[in-house]
Amino acid sequence: MAAAFLLLALLGPASKSLESREAPRYTGRVNDYASRLSEDSELILEHISFRHEKKYGDRIILLTVDSLKDVDAEDFSRKVLESWKLAGPEAKKESVVLVLVAVLEKQVRIHTTEAAREFLHPNEASSILGKSVLPELKKGLYSVGLFLAFEEISGSMSAEHEKRKRRESGPEAESAEDPADSQKSSSQEPSAKPAADEKNEP
Repeated sequence: MAAAFLLLALLGPASKSLESREAPRYTGRVNDYASRLSEDSELILEHISFRHEKKYGDRIILLTVDSLKDVDAEDFSRKVLESWKLAGPEAKKESVVLVLVAVLEKQVRIHTTEAAREFLHPNEASSILGKSVLPELKKGLYSVGLFLAFEEISGSMSAEHEKRKRRESGPEAESAEDPADSQKSSSQEPSAKPAADEKNEP
């Protein structure tokens, strides 16, 4: 039986020294340093992230590591984004969501910058992890679990963006929108759920 993953949405335990765990090099939208994903699965996640960023501007990024090496997940997530110039004083005010998976510690976390938090509430992030992502990761199905993470993060943030657009445009824009057109648009580009990886958690 696979050991349970620890859900860490936006709060973490007391921090420890970061000296023992440096931020890995940024390689793109999918940084699978723990080698949990197949090449096809990486491409699917990259596509979801690219599609969302192109339309709404938010960046959804994955980082998997073998171990946190006794570093707190929240502090490590923050350090990673600062190292990648996606957060912190040297970065622009960007909307970034980092999905962090630590295999040895069996921890998964959704970390958001302040700008991203306007479109993905901590409670929603926690719900996505608990209801959709963790059940798959417990079975060692990283491709499926992380696909669901990216899809549901994108879906939740997209809905909030659209809600704000309608609110800013006023009631005229809401009444002018054709529900049939909206439904058609949302179904034009379906995402295929990836097959489960052969790799399981150690």
